Amino acid sequence: MFIKDFKYNFKKISDSKTVLYSAERKSIITTIRCTNISDINIRITLEEKCSLKNPVEEAYLCYKLLLPPNQTVDLLMVTKGNSSVISEHTMLDGDGLFCYTESFSEKFSCSIIGYELLEE
Repeated sequence: MFIKDFKYNFKKISDSKTVLYSAERKSIITTIRCTNISDINIRITLEEKCSLKNPVEEAYLCYKLLLPPNQTVDLLMVTKGNSSVISEHTMLDGDGLFCYTESFSEKFSCSIIGYELLEE
């Protein structure tokens, strides 16, 4: 199996839907780490859109997650009972990830890391 690693960094994301990643082939997202760079609590939403399906399918992977000032969270963290783990996320050709906050004054930075499967 051949893979191609990727990492993208974003600065000052706010209420405009920002495309974090658009898959052109099967891809695995290993981390989506976001840091609140505002002086206030913010709420982050992470959406996935499957645009090659008819009708287009949309889902929230994270909806209005509260993040205090100067705190960092991985949006792929799944909590089960008293423990948390990072769960990788699979994307297919035509899938896209979008991230945003509730208002222009709520800003955060974001780093997304993963890999594309070039050949299976």
